[in-house]
Amino acid sequence: MQKYLVGFVALLGGLLVMGAGCSFNNKTQTDKNTDTSEKQAGVMTDKKSDDTMMENNNEENTMMVPVNTVIFDLTGKNFEFSEKELRIKEGQTVTINFESTQGFHDWVIDEFDAHTKQVNPGEPTSVTFVANKTGEYEYYCSVGKHRDMGMKGILVVEPAVQEMVIENADAMTTNDEMMEEKNIEDSMMEKNTMMEESTKGEGYIAYDPAKLALANSGDVVLFFHASWCPTCKVLNSALETSTFPDDLTVMKVDYDNSSELKKKYGITSQHTLVHVDAQGTMKDKWLGGSSLADIQSHLK
Repeated sequence: MQKYLVGFVALLGGLLVMGAGCSFNNKTQTDKNTDTSEKQAGVMTDKKSDDTMMENNNEENTMMVPVNTVIFDLTGKNFEFSEKELRIKEGQTVTINFESTQGFHDWVIDEFDAHTKQVNPGEPTSVTFVANKTGEYEYYCSVGKHRDMGMKGILVVEPAVQEMVIENADAMTTNDEMMEEKNIEDSMMEKNTMMEESTKGEGYIAYDPAKLALANSGDVVLFFHASWCPTCKVLNSALETSTFPDDLTVMKVDYDNSSELKKKYGITSQHTLVHVDAQGTMKDKWLGGSSLADIQSHLK
């Protein structure tokens, strides 16, 4: 009897140990599952935060789009460049592609230590530089006395601006009525300014048939200029440095390359000046003159 009792106690003890083991394992597995879920939730939360930060950074980075590069194609001949003025923004990288169409020339600007090779016709060359300061700077041909003979121009470097790129169109709906009123006022002011400016002459400019309309409110004179003509150079230099009245425009016509205009006005010699109306009809014609005052004397 005692032997059976001892066996029963041993069996009961074994069952208790197995039950405790199962309970412990279940709790451990539950804890592991809980830790894994918490870790996964943490990873998802961190990933969402990272995505939000990246999205915000992308928005900030796309708000400002800088304009950095500009290229000019210039030609030179005896003794002038195809462009008298170039305009760029501070900080822009500038490339000048230069080619001579007549004579031996180059393109030089001292303030930016930029210069092309000296070339003959059919030998293109170029130079690249950064316009890192604002102002007006003279560019010129350094061959012989070409600069003194008028082969030069002005590079205007304006303060830098950045172009705004607006991604959210809803932001433009704020204060629409105020903006519309302001736009109307600005438009009216712009029209008034354009009307005032349209009645003014433009001084000494290259020939442009569209500018003949300036004769509706002033005088327009065509100057048939030849680069090889000594007396033409004298008047050309005088006009480039003269202060013009508001009602006078003198247009420089290339004598060597304007056969149709020469035929129209019966031009047989360089250094001829023609007073025209808004339709381009000749009102008067004369030869010679060395100053703005000489031209004005024919308009009285």
